[in-house]
Amino acid sequence: MASNESESTGETIAAAAGTPPATDATESSIKGIDIRQALDILSARTSHDHSHSHSDEQAGCQQNATDESKAMGQTIDLNAPERATPDPETIAKSIEEERIKLHRDREMREEQIRAHLQTMSVKDLLQAVMEAQRERVATYRTYDGGLDTVLQNGNMTEYPTICARATASFSVLSDTVNTISSILKDAHKRPELLKLLSQLQKDEREKLNLTAALHLERIRQRNLEQAGEGDERVAQLLQDGATSLRSKLATCIDSINETLEEIRYAVGEED
Repeated sequence: MASNESESTGETIAAAAGTPPATDATESSIKGIDIRQALDILSARTSHDHSHSHSDEQAGCQQNATDESKAMGQTIDLNAPERATPDPETIAKSIEEERIKLHRDREMREEQIRAHLQTMSVKDLLQAVMEAQRERVATYRTYDGGLDTVLQNGNMTEYPTICARATASFSVLSDTVNTISSILKDAHKRPELLKLLSQLQKDEREKLNLTAALHLERIRQRNLEQAGEGDERVAQLLQDGATSLRSKLATCIDSINETLEEIRYAVGEED
């Protein structure tokens, strides 16, 4: 049974690592949380707000993988050290460092996972994509829950670890879908399915960047509250920014759900 993206602003993860040759899908790949993209989203929003008010003023987690996923080496636990990171910019730097380290872990799993996926039929490959989506939903839920926890307890040193684990999970899932795309193209000659997966990856990348940006916006809201500055105008800008990001996320999730429906139909056609 396929997961429903709309049940959460997040998704889940449990698939394989692999970096296939460039295809339409790989060009839309999600290499984990790209904190720079999230900051760009917020910068664009801030610049727009600044022009009106002269005021200026992101990201997953490790989830328990299925037995099959564990056997495929699809779970990465980075055990990132705790760091004092009270502001979004410092958090961004820590996440970027972990993201770079993650690249080596993905490459080590590439051949093993590709070999496993190449033994699958088209139907099995599409079902593996749907499983990756279920994993993404679960991972987003854990990722968002991790942020909720640190915002409540005020221990922001935990957040880089949460982001590192999320980055590992999302990267593995993305690489899995990209590898499946490559196999569908090279071994099965199914360009119509490749197009679906390319759209899915594109939307997933956008969703992850928006989610990371929303996390940073919420951290900024907390920092403002903790500072007790009482600047209502800045507080309103941050609230409006968070509301805008949630609206964009809802639109992105709708697009993902439409693509998943087409993939479900394609699975049925393979019977």
